[in-house]
Amino acid sequence: MHEVSHYRYRSIGTVFLLLTATALTLVLAARTSTYLFRAVTNVPYPDQWVMLQEIQRMRAGQPGWSYLWSPYLGHRPLLPRLLNLLSVRYLQFSMLPFIITNVAAQISMLLVLVLLIRGLFPNRSRLFWLSAITVLHLLLSSLQMEIFVVGIGIMYTVGYASAVAAIAILGAEIDPRLKSKARFWIALLLGIISTTFVAIGLLVWPILILEAWLIRTPTKYLAILTAFAVVIVVAYSIGYTRPNDMGMGPREWFAIPSRQSALWHSSLGDQSASMRLRSVSLRARLGL
Repeated sequence: MHEVSHYRYRSIGTVFLLLTATALTLVLAARTSTYLFRAVTNVPYPDQWVMLQEIQRMRAGQPGWSYLWSPYLGHRPLLPRLLNLLSVRYLQFSMLPFIITNVAAQISMLLVLVLLIRGLFPNRSRLFWLSAITVLHLLLSSLQMEIFVVGIGIMYTVGYASAVAAIAILGAEIDPRLKSKARFWIALLLGIISTTFVAIGLLVWPILILEAWLIRTPTKYLAILTAFAVVIVVAYSIGYTRPNDMGMGPREWFAIPSRQSALWHSSLGDQSASMRLRSVSLRARLGL
């Protein structure tokens, strides 16, 4: 009897903690949305001016359409450049469509991850609940404001969301109605989209190849996937130039471990913090 009572109290405590975490996460998400609507403006942020200057030079005949595939801060943002060009041509370079795209991409990634988590814990509702809250906490926190409101953030929101969706769709049956052939082509398309948005899309290809091999994809499709990966990597490498040192590479991670540790703790443990990392590191660690 004592053991049953102890289990009941522990269960009630767990549910209470999950409800509290859910409430706090929803409050922070609402806070983010409030800030988001206040931040809507038609004045481009700094990175967006670079894109606008590229369009102006293209219209002047220099360097022509070749700029669409030229390196930009280590990426080859072909599709973001095309979207910026269309925005200038038809939408007067309004920032609102970019913000809507950023939020939609982030929410789509959240949904894909929640579906994956559901598959991992089909009979363990509390673990699913906890994992879903954590993902929501990270993807819709106020620390995501920069990529939400900055138009060029579509490089990262769409690029990462496409990468996650490609890996999830090919490697896990998040929708049982999709046949393996359809999953393959959708993952291939999403991989291409990711690569033409952000450089990390290149890492999607070896992962997709490994997944295709593990799930025993027919040899023909594995060969197609490998051929696409080789062509894309070669095309990306031709004329590629590495960006100047911006303090964000692997060397800087080990050279300034205190800053990286503060950033990591802030991202996970203190979503209400500002980006002044030194002042929030202790509070972030307590939150974590």
